[in-house]
Amino acid sequence: MNWPIIFVFASAIVLWPDYGTNSTPFGKAVEDNTGTAASNQHASLAPYFEGHGLSPTWKLEIFSDSISFHSEIPGFESFRAAHREPVKDMNRKSYDCPLAEGKLLILIDQQSCAIEGSNESFGYSLQVDIVQKGADSTERFEGCGHYITSAELDGRWILEQMLDQQVTGESFSGLIPFIEIAPRQNSFDGFTGCNKINGRIFSERSLLRFTDIVSTKMSCEHLAKEDEFLEALRFSTQFVVDGDQLILSNPLNTTLILRKKK
Repeated sequence: MNWPIIFVFASAIVLWPDYGTNSTPFGKAVEDNTGTAASNQHASLAPYFEGHGLSPTWKLEIFSDSISFHSEIPGFESFRAAHREPVKDMNRKSYDCPLAEGKLLILIDQQSCAIEGSNESFGYSLQVDIVQKGADSTERFEGCGHYITSAELDGRWILEQMLDQQVTGESFSGLIPFIEIAPRQNSFDGFTGCNKINGRIFSERSLLRFTDIVSTKMSCEHLAKEDEFLEALRFSTQFVVDGDQLILSNPLNTTLILRKKK
């Protein structure tokens, strides 16, 4: 029996039928690169990237530990591969994920993408090629996708520490800064101790960037501290949620520590 080599390229989101977690396009459990069955634990976790296409209907989900694909085409209804870190090249990411008797290759290109028959637009294009070993033909899937911001970030986060210094109201203008993150909208707003702010966020797994930050222009005491807070936001690139703490950092140091408002 010939086993397929699978190629994928990326961008989009819709509601999908449940194809089931036990079916595969090859009639048996797909194994990861270690030869053991891929874990079902990802079913309880949220993917960090989703992509789909129409005609035929198909869906790709990338989790931290696995990658799943579902389609309406007989023989390719469902498969899963162990996650591998992507190779990055400019605005493209490529994944090389071995299967038991083949490969899953994924290309995600950062570019505007729209699916024919849909009013939605996306920031990433996606293409999936499934090639059987020894076969001359390729089953191609094209669509769009998007990254999904972790729901852990949802809510208001009150500043506790900036760089290595604890924060008090007296450090600013009597009021402690906060940010409020809306993961579904990939946006945030907040307060710097003097001025209101808002902007966009981009998140991919543990990566988190605050962009397009806009601030009001009130004049207050301790504006230097406000500037430090804004710079720390701009230079934060990673996050960890530890209980009710949000820890922001970059490769050099921890930038901000915030606590979730109860």
